[in-house]
Amino acid sequence: MRMTTHGLTRKFYLAAFFVLCLSIEAPAFANDMCKKGTKSLQGDNNIVQGHGGIWSYMERNGLNDHSVIGMQIDGKLQRLIVGFETMCEEKKIPSMELFKSIENIISEARSVTNSSPDRTPTAKILESIKVLNTSIDALIQKNGF
Repeated sequence: MRMTTHGLTRKFYLAAFFVLCLSIEAPAFANDMCKKGTKSLQGDNNIVQGHGGIWSYMERNGLNDHSVIGMQIDGKLQRLIVGFETMCEEKKIPSMELFKSIENIISEARSVTNSSPDRTPTAKILESIKVLNTSIDALIQKNGF
């Protein structure tokens, strides 16, 4: 009988220890995700915006008639980052999937601003910009930003 009680007590303490470890790790992960994630997203977006953003890129490269889309994208990129930050401020833990999705969209924006109309037809660049805009809209809608 004593062995059974001791075995149950041991299992209880192991389970309690496991739960304690998880409860300590979750806030640390959330805090790390919020601080480092926000800093990373802001830094990546600053690179896109450093030369005037998508709008300025379009204005400089013969896509003036469509540059309003670029202005919208620049605002939506910032909206994604603010949405991520707001989740952190409200003590909601942003998922790694959300972080990666925003990171990938910013990377697509960087890719667009690195395109040269000398090497890539402007119609293809415009199509990439429209796809980017659609991707951003879907992510904003999915996450309620």
